Amino acid sequence: MEDWDWDYLWESESFEDVRTLTIDQASIAEKSRVSDTGELFPQFVSKLEDERAKRAAAEEEEKRERLRKLLGLDKMKARDSAETILTPDEDLPVSESSSSESSGNICLRNIGVSDSQLKLLNIFKVYPVPDDPGLVSGFWVLFPREISYKEDGIQKFLDISARMKLRPIQRLQEMLKTDEVNLGFYGLDPRIIRPLSDAITNNTSVQTINLQENWLTVDACFHLNDLLINNGILSSINLSGCRIGPRGAKRLIDGIGRAPALQYLNVSKCQLGDEGATHICHGASESLTLRVLDLSDNDIDGSFARSLYYTLVQTETLQEINLAWNSVKSDEFWENFLTGIFKNLSLTRIDLSWNSLGSQCLRFLMELVAKAPGVEDINLSNNRLNDEDVGKLAISISKSRTLRNLSLKNNPIGPEGVLALVKSLKSSPELHLDLGNIWADKKVIPYLEGIKTVNLGGILSNYHLVGPDPRSIFLKRANFEAMKPKKKKQRRNFGHFVLSLEGSTISKSDFVILIQRHKIKLSESLVEEIAMAFAEGKDEVDLMKLKAFYLQEYPETSLPPPKPEKKKGKKSNDEAKEKTAGDNPLSEKKLTRFE
Repeated sequence: MEDWDWDYLWESESFEDVRTLTIDQASIAEKSRVSDTGELFPQFVSKLEDERAKRAAAEEEEKRERLRKLLGLDKMKARDSAETILTPDEDLPVSESSSSESSGNICLRNIGVSDSQLKLLNIFKVYPVPDDPGLVSGFWVLFPREISYKEDGIQKFLDISARMKLRPIQRLQEMLKTDEVNLGFYGLDPRIIRPLSDAITNNTSVQTINLQENWLTVDACFHLNDLLINNGILSSINLSGCRIGPRGAKRLIDGIGRAPALQYLNVSKCQLGDEGATHICHGASESLTLRVLDLSDNDIDGSFARSLYYTLVQTETLQEINLAWNSVKSDEFWENFLTGIFKNLSLTRIDLSWNSLGSQCLRFLMELVAKAPGVEDINLSNNRLNDEDVGKLAISISKSRTLRNLSLKNNPIGPEGVLALVKSLKSSPELHLDLGNIWADKKVIPYLEGIKTVNLGGILSNYHLVGPDPRSIFLKRANFEAMKPKKKKQRRNFGHFVLSLEGSTISKSDFVILIQRHKIKLSESLVEEIAMAFAEGKDEVDLMKLKAFYLQEYPETSLPPPKPEKKKGKKSNDEAKEKTAGDNPLSEKKLTRFE
């Protein structure tokens, strides 16, 4: 007998019908086989049919029991627990509904189960999910799946650093969770900028990056450029002292111009020169958010002035520009610079300190102070402006209507220049004038009474400072040197010499001979200084003046007592013995060998 098309039944019949058809099919098949072999082995076939029927009933009961355990059911009631053993002789009705399930499972519809009794405890243990045979990894061979990182970028930084065989920065893991990454003066390896930029690109907390005094290469500037373009919240970047040069500045042009939130850019001490400053100005002219631009200490001499002009004309957000520690003194620079400032309405602060600005730039400075439309703060400290220059500059200060702060400290300005500047404040009482380390005289005091916005180094007292009288010092030194010799016979009293002087004047050469005649040992330089201190005319010494001043300094000076006259004749024996005893104290006491 031909086999049944089981695939057709699997696809078309329902779960219950398949179960019924399976039993009927088995019964019919057995009957057909019995009819074929019943004539030869009737008893054997009958036993075989009974055995198969029992086996089918046992398998069905086992399946039912497993299903009850799966659903967590209690024991069924007696009326519901009656089971019907299917035999090949019984005909089961075939359900009209179709099922897509296998015929080996029991249909849940045949079991009376309420919603409260249905509890699937752990279905994955009964029907476990098979392991992946390798399809997922095989699917991503040509297109590898990207690793998903958190927004802080910490793990991304560590993975890229490990892949590039770079030592990671441990303190950076905490910085990436704050609003600032401060790696100034850290001595970074320039290659670490790549993983750092990739980590910060999608970071939502870091707004400030400080890389001050770290030597960066052109490749590092390339990755910083990508960071500026792709990061949406980075508002401040400090590259002071990174020495990126003109090539590095060229890499940053697009990043500066397209950064969506950049407000502060510091590229001071980066060895830009005029070429690098031109690249930075090109980027700044395209920026819609930049407010502060620091180009100080970059060996700029002014040939980038045209680029700076376009930046000042095109930008509407730039508020502060720092050009300190450069050499912007050329007429070409100042003509373009002033033209750009007069067309700019957003710039409020300009720093031109340490640029050696003097008389050659005075006319440009006067225009800047008097006509700049929105500039409120100008720093001209540590330049070469003198009294005459600030006297003319004071006229422009009195005409200004927007200037609020002007710094002129550490310029070679004298009291007259200070007075002219202070007088100019009458028409601009709100102007704060910084004249630190510059001194004025007492003439400026009346003008300062009503002005409280001037910072002065000090006010000179106008007194003539009097130090010690050099004549007193010379005479005191002469007394010391005259008594300096160790031998008593060579010591002399300089006061006795002064009192012995007679006459009014004497030549310097005779004065030197006179000192030598009295055997007073004085240094030649001291004798010359005394002669000059009491000189009368070109080559004479006023002895009376010397004598009067000495007695004024040393009034107790007097002539030496007269020497006693020596007696002629031999001394008596008693006087000789007394003198010998007085001269030799050992004669009064007999010394022992131990003494």
